[in-house]
Amino acid sequence: MHLCCSNNITGTTLNPHNRTLTPGGSSGGEGASVGFKCAPLGIGTDIGGSIRCPAAFCGGYGFRPTAMRNPMAGIQVACIGQETIHGVVGPMGSSSIEDLELFQKAVLDQEPWDDETSLMPVPWRTVTPTRDMTVAIMWDDGCVRPHPPITRALRMAKEKLQAAGIKVVDWEPYKHQRGWEIISALYYPDGAALQHQMLRESGEPARPLTEWAFSYSRPTPLTHSEAWVLQHSRDEYRDEYQALLKRRGVDFILSPANPATAAVMGESHYWNYTAIWNMTDMPAAVFPSGLTVDPELDALTAQDKKYVPRNAVDEREWNKYQSPERYESAPIALQIAGRHFKDEETLAAAKLVEEIINGNGMSSKL
Repeated sequence: MHLCCSNNITGTTLNPHNRTLTPGGSSGGEGASVGFKCAPLGIGTDIGGSIRCPAAFCGGYGFRPTAMRNPMAGIQVACIGQETIHGVVGPMGSSSIEDLELFQKAVLDQEPWDDETSLMPVPWRTVTPTRDMTVAIMWDDGCVRPHPPITRALRMAKEKLQAAGIKVVDWEPYKHQRGWEIISALYYPDGAALQHQMLRESGEPARPLTEWAFSYSRPTPLTHSEAWVLQHSRDEYRDEYQALLKRRGVDFILSPANPATAAVMGESHYWNYTAIWNMTDMPAAVFPSGLTVDPELDALTAQDKKYVPRNAVDEREWNKYQSPERYESAPIALQIAGRHFKDEETLAAAKLVEEIINGNGMSSKL
């Protein structure tokens, strides 16, 4: 439950592009592997961004499918049976969106719902990408401002998508702070009691970021009535977000995957740019923009230096960007999210958008 990759058994994994940065987590080992191109394809799990952040931090590709689409049998976690927020299994790749589609097709062609009856019995469909779509750019989630390199990549994406004939609009985020309040309360319905129990039994200390993750859980378990209220709020929020997409005529939302290109080791504290799509249960993919952090292009401007953070969390995350050199060489990723259960359409759109933005694999400086 932290977006870093360190444990008491195998130690710490580093980012393949900059060893002062984390590869993300909790699927950070796989993120580093695809980032190094050690493996063409890997598997991760995601309950708040643990596929997408490692893929984004390490310059790879990652996909979070709609919950209850991919099989979960055999997964070992310290929250078996937790129903408040479903984690998912999904693919991570080093080369292309097509790799992620291949994984989805190979898995779902086996009809796993015949064995795992909680899954939706929906085969994988082949969807042809189309430019007849509306992509909304979420420049900021209204809570935490992204760092300058992220904004530069989004500006490049907008310019290239419009030049390619894609309809691009701005997305005004819908109550993302409210979404975080709901999902963070639902992550640990037992007050993290099972995790604490397992740590006591093993005798190992909690890692610092694990302790930090525990800190936003309630000190006592949710009562049944409290859980019901939060789950009802979860479902209402999902419906409201879906209705807003339909009302605004938006097919996909292009956004950052994280406020930073990759977190400095030990500083992975904010993940609502990914967790919000777990909250809404929308499929989401990340892919490299082809850009990397450039000390010259990504220096703080005079306007940046005058920025007044909106809250303490925004201030904490903005102050981490002390200089672009701190993140030098980190790949800049983007994230695209689609409507609920539109997994195939989301990957098709991600493939087209990635090809338009960075089809030749060459970095662009804008």
